[in-house]
Amino acid sequence: MKKTDSIQQSAKTAGIAYLLIIGTSILSMIFGPYKLMAEGDIAATISNISENQLLFRIGATYDLLMFIGVIILSVALYRILSKVNKTIDLTALFCRIGEAMIGSLTVICSITILILINKGMNSQSINGTIEILFDVKAATLNIVFAFLGLGSILFCYLFYRARLIPRLLAAFGIFAFLLVFAESIAVLLFSVQSTIVTGLSAIVFEIIIGIWLIAKGVDTSNLSTNVKN
Repeated sequence: MKKTDSIQQSAKTAGIAYLLIIGTSILSMIFGPYKLMAEGDIAATISNISENQLLFRIGATYDLLMFIGVIILSVALYRILSKVNKTIDLTALFCRIGEAMIGSLTVICSITILILINKGMNSQSINGTIEILFDVKAATLNIVFAFLGLGSILFCYLFYRARLIPRLLAAFGIFAFLLVFAESIAVLLFSVQSTIVTGLSAIVFEIIIGIWLIAKGVDTSNLSTNVKN
């Protein structure tokens, strides 16, 4: 297989991974265990989870598979962009792998919550522990978004620099994930409330680039003039 063919195959793999991750994430938010959460009422939340344990387990399983998908996506992007700037590309790869590894801790939180619920959901001390686990899970997800944001910014920068995809699309990606990264830092520093609005542009970007990589691939003609290891 020619090198350009290998790169184009990686581009299609990345495109499919982008669409699967973002598409299934949206479906999970609409139909998944999020609807079991009762804002500000931990007792009601625990009751909902106890009555719908299979849905909660499906959500945890999906999260694990999604983070495995993030690793597949990241390796594909690394293979595409390693000839542009290997140092930046490796940094982006490690950021996205870090996202997946830290994100997997949220799955452990979910399973621990289920174990505690089945041990004794009416215990006040257990309810308090479960509430803390939800808080830890939320804080962990915020760290995940920081790694997601930084890794994606770096990948988009390399796309922009090498002109492998339209520069306007790559610039939009940089902007979108700057918002994600900035919000995660703001939440950590000032304990502000995160909102889905900040991530909307990132969602739009991932849908567009996913479709682009599947349909158009990447412009490999620019790789030879944009190599800097």
